[in-house]
Amino acid sequence: MDTSKQANQTTHEFLKIEIANTLGKNIKTSGDCLLLSNDIFNKISFKVNSNTLRRFFGLVKSNHSPSLTTLDILSKYCGFNSFDQFLKLKNKKYIIDTNNHYADSILNYLVSIFRETPVKESEDKTFSCVVKETITFIERHPELIDKFQRGVSKTKNGQDFYFEQFINIDKLNSFYGEGLLYYLLEKKTIEAQIFGHSLLCLKNWLTGNDLELARHYKHVNEYTLTKELHPLLSGRFFASQLLYADMCNLSTEKILTEARQIHRSVKYIKIKGKYRFFPCFEYIICPILFFTRHYEEALYYVNYYLDNYKQKPSNIDTVSYLRMDLYAALVFIKTGQENKAYQLYKRIFPSNFSFLSKRYDTIMYSILNRTFDKAFSQDDHFSNLIQETGFKRLGSFN
Repeated sequence: MDTSKQANQTTHEFLKIEIANTLGKNIKTSGDCLLLSNDIFNKISFKVNSNTLRRFFGLVKSNHSPSLTTLDILSKYCGFNSFDQFLKLKNKKYIIDTNNHYADSILNYLVSIFRETPVKESEDKTFSCVVKETITFIERHPELIDKFQRGVSKTKNGQDFYFEQFINIDKLNSFYGEGLLYYLLEKKTIEAQIFGHSLLCLKNWLTGNDLELARHYKHVNEYTLTKELHPLLSGRFFASQLLYADMCNLSTEKILTEARQIHRSVKYIKIKGKYRFFPCFEYIICPILFFTRHYEEALYYVNYYLDNYKQKPSNIDTVSYLRMDLYAALVFIKTGQENKAYQLYKRIFPSNFSFLSKRYDTIMYSILNRTFDKAFSQDDHFSNLIQETGFKRLGSFN
């Protein structure tokens, strides 16, 4: 067997494993191929004939390799943009021994916690502690991450907690960003699609991947924004609009006007849960306005935050307010209000940054720190943080 043919067979075997994991069962019969064909169509609206699948899985003999179109569709079914992207992201992960039964036992246990634990409230502190410890554990065992994320993306607790509440900004260009592809494949609500694709818009803006930014923006833009949408998601919707406009050098006047209109209507929305008294819209839109250099527009939201959210509810993590103060201070610097920026600067302590965003927040703090710490200089640490996160666009604010 020639080397190229052997390599093709190997990558196809990797894809078969990926497909079986996505479907939730091994493909061993013609009935399994029919089931898979229907599931592919239901999830991504592409049709792959069951006979094509039978040939791909070796249930019938074939002298021809599957077409690139077929491989692309199968890869999209697994949450990837194309077969080429699948190869880039996945090949290295199969170096790990997939027959490690000990690792599989741990993995099954972790996923079962998310699948079987009854959680009645979105603010369940006990389960939130479990999620935090689980994230810490899987970061120490990277061989488990891919299968773990695929597994929890199929569970309600995994979707609601791991992906939606524990947004891992530091790993947005790493495993968390990859996991969002599984999440988007499993949770098809409008809210979930805006949430996932908007975060991937941010990832690709930060990393300078314009092609992927355009692709995810297109998905966000398929939905019509309504006043009933949660302010966190409304903010993400406009964030995607601004990032795309920045990439394409488009006018943002209409986006900014519509954003203010939605913002003014937020107070009429009966927000439930812990975010009832939190500056949801401002929290999302301010950093994006800063990134895209709309400093005066950002100032409007910063002042609204400081004027209207003076009381901080005990059920909101103080880290969220810490980051909001960081954004506000950066905006004050850019609008020539150093005294106001300094008042906020004095109450920001990097040691309190979230474990999910410590690198990202430290980058932003370093940009702020230059103004008030005369002995401070952007050293190799700043460059290392940019390299570790992959957020190279933030280097331009150095």
